[in-house]
Parts: sequence; structure tokens; C-alpha cells
Amino acid sequence: MADNKENKKQNLKNKSAKKNFFGDLKAELKRVAWPDKEKTVRTVAAVVVLTVAFALLIWIVDTLVYGGLNLIGFHGDKSVKPNRVPAAADTVPTPSAANVMPTQTLPDQPAETTGASK
Repeated sequence: MADNKENKKQNLKNKSAKKNFFGDLKAELKRVAWPDKEKTVRTVAAVVVLTVAFALLIWIVDTLVYGGLNLIGFHGDKSVKPNRVPAAADTVPTPSAANVMPTQTLPDQPAETTGASK
């Protein structure tokens, strides 16, 4: 029974704390000096212009650095691969007598001969 009373008291404290918080929040929002429409538009325009300007500046610097690195050969030839030990999947099997399919000759073509008999 005592636990039930304690729970009710705790719930009332929580509800009043939430009510006080939202009441205080509403009072604070009424005290805020909100900017007028003209100032908001000017501020948004300034943010957009500065964002575009800095993006353009970063793009220009990036392009210049990339060009400079290419000029001194930093990026080099992409076709040259670094030396490494080939993995088993990289090796190409060589044909052997066991896995070579015999070739068929068409009737109008002479048969292929192997060896020194001619």
C-alpha cells in the first residue's frame, strides 16, 4: 500500500515537472525577439551566396592542386601495376595434352600435321 502511494506521488511530480517545463518553454519563446521578414531574407541570401562562393573556391583550389600533381607526375601512368606476388586466381592455366580439344578439319581444308613428315 505504501508503494502505491509513493508511485502516485512520483507520477504527480513527473506530470508537474513536464507541465512546468513546457510552460517555461512557451514563456521563453514569447520573449524571443524574432527577426522581421526582410532581415530573414537578407540573412538567407547571404548564407546561400557565401556557400556558393566557398564551394567555388574549394573547387578551384582542388582543380589547381590536382593539375599541379599531374604536372609533376604524381598520379603517373595508371597502366603500370605495382609489383606483387600473384595469387592463385590470377594465374592462367597453360594448355596441356590432357585438356586440349582436338581440332576438326573441314572437308575442303587439308588436315593439320604435326611433326617432321612432309
